[in-house]
Amino acid sequence: MNSVGNYLKQQRLLKKMSLKEAASSTGLTDTKIQRIESDNVLEASPKAIKALCDLYRIPLLPIYIQLGWLSADDLDIKTHLFKDAYQLTEAEKAFIQSQIDFLLKHRSDSK
Repeated sequence: MNSVGNYLKQQRLLKKMSLKEAASSTGLTDTKIQRIESDNVLEASPKAIKALCDLYRIPLLPIYIQLGWLSADDLDIKTHLFKDAYQLTEAEKAFIQSQIDFLLKHRSDSK
């Protein structure tokens, strides 16, 4: 991945979004997004980066790692619990989540 700012800008452009459209959809200002895209780290709060990742539908954790906000060790439990989960389709992930929801609902019903 090149710089975080450049990557986020590329993602916005792939979605054919203007700065104003991205700002309107995230609650951030277009100036703030432009500064993030220019790698002004002071503008890149975790909340702002999450809003952009959610909007562009891109993974958040690799960006947090690149920015130094998380390390691979911070994610170790996720790696062990969900080995190779990245290979699942969205439909398969939705099915697994529905099974988890079902189990949790019945657990709370029995208490």
